Amino acid sequence: MNKAFETLIESINAQIFILLKNGYKIHDAENLEFFISEIRYDNQDNTIKFDLLEDKNKRED
Repeated sequence: MNKAFETLIESINAQIFILLKNGYKIHDAENLEFFISEIRYDNQDNTIKFDLLEDKNKRED
């Protein structure tokens, strides 16, 4: 992966981490029980993907 592109991914993940640390989450618009935990580059299919975590506070029991 190109160093500049790798740096961009790391920068975005640092912003996501700071948001999470301060109590802010970027939720999935279609499934509010999940939020973005990080983004990553998948070199097998040349795509940028994001990982989600479940927000225990948003569950509809």
